[in-house]
Amino acid sequence: MMRFRRDDRVVFALTYGPDTEWVRNVLAAGSCGFESSRERLRLVGPELVHDPSRRLVPRPVRWGLAVLAASDFLVMRVMT
Repeated sequence: MMRFRRDDRVVFALTYGPDTEWVRNVLAAGSCGFESSRERLRLVGPELVHDPSRRLVPRPVRWGLAVLAASDFLVMRVMT
């Protein structure tokens, strides 16, 4: 899973598409927890975004996502 943090938002690149079970579950719940080796976050307000330009992710990543034909993202806010 590719994720990118921008200020108070987290952007997940949906390399397997927006119809995966975990994405449907997060959308239905309206929130989720996310834990990595560096941080533990509570995320709210999930929004599916279709962005063929892939501007939601860092420039170096855009080419790789284009090769994968991935242009869907899940954007969520970090709950403070």
